[in-house]
Amino acid sequence: MMRRATQICVATLLAACLGSRVSADTFVPGGNFVGANVWTPAGSPYIVAGDLTLPANTSLQIQPGVSVRVVSGDALASGLDPSRVELRVAGSGTLQVLGTPGAPVTFRAHVGTAANTWYGIVAEPGAVVTLQSAVVEHANQALRASVLATITDSTFANNNVDIALVAGAPSPTLFGTLTAGSFVGSVIVPFGATLSLNRVASSIQAGSLTLSGTLRPSLTSILNYEKLSVAGSVTLGASALELDAFGGSIDDVFVLIDNDGAEPVSGTFIGLPEGEQFVFGTYRLRVSYTGGTGNDVTLRVSAEQVPVFPALRAE
Repeated sequence: MMRRATQICVATLLAACLGSRVSADTFVPGGNFVGANVWTPAGSPYIVAGDLTLPANTSLQIQPGVSVRVVSGDALASGLDPSRVELRVAGSGTLQVLGTPGAPVTFRAHVGTAANTWYGIVAEPGAVVTLQSAVVEHANQALRASVLATITDSTFANNNVDIALVAGAPSPTLFGTLTAGSFVGSVIVPFGATLSLNRVASSIQAGSLTLSGTLRPSLTSILNYEKLSVAGSVTLGASALELDAFGGSIDDVFVLIDNDGAEPVSGTFIGLPEGEQFVFGTYRLRVSYTGGTGNDVTLRVSAEQVPVFPALRAE
């Protein structure tokens, strides 16, 4: 079948933009989006040959079941890596990937299954990125986030790095329990970046975790909190722990990082060696890197509560 080019704004076409199509196999040469755009199953697969950019005040909605296939190389030779295609969401641009469990949106190599075939999704400061039931494969950095990115029920696999949070990013957030058999292969949180976990009664499955920035969990109840489940190595290098919220009872044990592998946790949170206690509100909490099954990162509510003194009145 002959592939037709989607109308897309490029440097030499000032008035063109991505338009809706009704035929399959949509060829996308790369360039800048204009206005509001929708990719539908009728136009799937979308075969991307060059860098795509969502500038300020533009949007792209990708509907359930759409397949995005990315070629090796970069026809525009631009972006963070001139040799690989990237989907870049710039300040106040919006990317909505709206898959469903039964009809996920897939991003993968057009040919082959090698990691590093394309660069990945780049969320820059000010961008709005939502990945819902997405499958992202064969990238260098599947998601490079410098902004709040909401990820729900999605799979990252066969990439060089799955999620890379950029230093200075305002709390990228992972939401939701991943579907059976799926996982985020590797999560990297550098110094200056924050990983927030704030969805109730759910978990994020990861292949490995390298945390040099801040982990910020919201532990509202022993029955309703989000944790990280890591199958491989867990490295805490000069990382910080900041609780967003807390609610528990004496001897409750919250598993922050469920280390499914056999290796012990490498490193500790800053100022919190094994067994150290700290105070949050009226709670005294004890941290452990050998909790749970022997190598989990846990917080236990101590029986020794912090006293609350009544306010003094001047006589």
